[in-house]
Amino acid sequence: MDNLEQLDFNDKHILDKILEWRNDETTRKFSNNTNLISKDIFEKILNKYKECSIKPLLIKFQKNVVGIITFVKSDDKIFIGINIDPNFRSKKIGFLALTELTTKNYLPNEEIFAQIKKDNSPSIKLFQKFFEFKAETNDYLLFSRKFNNLL
Repeated sequence: MDNLEQLDFNDKHILDKILEWRNDETTRKFSNNTNLISKDIFEKILNKYKECSIKPLLIKFQKNVVGIITFVKSDDKIFIGINIDPNFRSKKIGFLALTELTTKNYLPNEEIFAQIKKDNSPSIKLFQKFFEFKAETNDYLLFSRKFNNLL
């Protein structure tokens, strides 16, 4: 399966889809920022993606772009995030994407973290399959995985 490809930051159509997914009610409920994301805020988010050494990867399913895997550097750690088109949830898209991500040479040789809200049980179940539990706070579970493949 080769269903991951780098995001083209100039593809307005795809960027509009990503903003729509980010503003989905369920996505916002489980995100760090639960507010609607304006275009201005989305531009700042895109700049955070651009600042990270790992660029976002689009997730394709049956030749359609149905999600995105993002990376953001914060406090000298790289955090992974996944957004799936609401129309494609419950189809194991996240599982397929993380399987490909973890078995192919997409990531540099470093530790990647996932910070997931405690009430986001689908994401917790997903990341438990690929990442190691690290810590717990009042609101989040922290997972990590050390990648040894080189880009």
